[in-house]
Amino acid sequence: MLDLSHIESNTVELSVETFSLETFIRNVASTAGPLMNDNGNRLVVKSSAQLSEISTDPTKLRQVVLNLLSNAAKFTRKGTITLSASREARPGGDWIEIVVEDTGIGIDKADIGKLFQEFRQATANTYNKYGGTGLGLAVSQKLCALMGGGISVDSEPGRGSAFSVRLPAALNAE
Repeated sequence: MLDLSHIESNTVELSVETFSLETFIRNVASTAGPLMNDNGNRLVVKSSAQLSEISTDPTKLRQVVLNLLSNAAKFTRKGTITLSASREARPGGDWIEIVVEDTGIGIDKADIGKLFQEFRQATANTYNKYGGTGLGLAVSQKLCALMGGGISVDSEPGRGSAFSVRLPAALNAE
């Protein structure tokens, strides 16, 4: 709630740092390891060789990626969760993509629009079975926007979900 109120009142300040994306991914995966054990899941980490350094707010990015990993672990039982990272050269500057893909329950296309709304779950049944505040994805999406990017999702019921975070590799400190 506090994060959301700071975002909505425009009082969130980004602390842009330059850091190794490969090390960041490894550290986030290590932190998320215990989350995977709760439902008997396996975490797989994949990254391209060209990740290099990025400049963004590592704390905000960590919050986003850990939220996605936590959701994947919650909605997947005895499955696989894959955390991957890549970098793409584009005119005007490189972009990074961090993807959290799971083999969990998946989401119906008609419910995807609800995911990023505050205090909403995909369905009432999801809330009743899994709990949660319905704030994690809304806050994550807003944080990504503050860092110059966004989150998208591709999902199919019974086959799992893939949440993709795309951000500029070099965020202007201003």
